[in-house]
Amino acid sequence: MTAADAGTLAKQGSVPDSLELISFEIGGQELCIDIRMVREIRGWTPATHMPQTPDYVLGVINLRGTVMPVIDLRCRLGLGVTEVSSRHVIVVVQHDDRLAGLLVDAVQETFMVASSLVQPVPPMDSEF
Repeated sequence: MTAADAGTLAKQGSVPDSLELISFEIGGQELCIDIRMVREIRGWTPATHMPQTPDYVLGVINLRGTVMPVIDLRCRLGLGVTEVSSRHVIVVVQHDDRLAGLLVDAVQETFMVASSLVQPVPPMDSEF
């Protein structure tokens, strides 16, 4: 099911037990995240590099007094390193009391999808 199909179903009111997702693009691929985890979407801000961090951690930025790591999601997913430009955006996500910025190519849209269509996340180490 594509994002457009899910959006059409949501508009028709035929998505029982639905979940609202926000889609974004990385390297020509469309990925989604639960919108309840997204705190804000902001333009690219250069990060201060931190020594001895994994290659996918670009550094940290100050988000209104909170120091937050910025993660190159393309690199983290093994899709290569992002050549950062002003067109990239940072999706600020929050899980419990932890904030992180995910560098993505672009944010696409929000849409509703049936919860039964969501697949479990594959196991990954949880270093960041």
